[in-house]
Amino acid sequence: NVMLASMLSSPFYTQLRTEQQLGYIVFASSMPLIQVPGIAFTVQSPTASVETIGARIDAFLGTARAGLEAVDAEAFARQKAAILTRLLERDGSLQERTNRYWNEMDRPGSAFDDREQLAKALRAVTLDGVLTLFDSMFGEDAKQLTITTSKGALASDEVRVRDSFRAQRSRFSDRS
Repeated sequence: NVMLASMLSSPFYTQLRTEQQLGYIVFASSMPLIQVPGIAFTVQSPTASVETIGARIDAFLGTARAGLEAVDAEAFARQKAAILTRLLERDGSLQERTNRYWNEMDRPGSAFDDREQLAKALRAVTLDGVLTLFDSMFGEDAKQLTITTSKGALASDEVRVRDSFRAQRSRFSDRS
């Protein structure tokens, strides 16, 4: 999940922020929930509607697999090494270490070695594994949770859960 998010992050930013100038804040990042892999695609735009942003993210994901397939072995190894370096950096402060340990306390059986376990798993990751994960997360049978919010003329707060069998939409409003 970390490797896939890292590989999608730069092209996502380049396509939606630089080329399409869709918003001021644009990023993709790993966002696992408990032990379930997840990737957050975030776009904050003063002009684009929720529907436009969603369509552009979907369009990006529709072409992203081809971009992943085009990554050569050397670039893949460099990206993996960069993630490992960041992951295994010493904590810069006592607060960073405390936050890291605090996050690990939520999981039963934690030995406070999540970083090391993640590094071990990352060392074994292959490009084929990344493509398989991409397909499971974004293919036709994938389940997705979309949360959007907007204010003003483009207002359309919604939570949407999509899977291959049905689409559910649930609207809510800010009553403040």
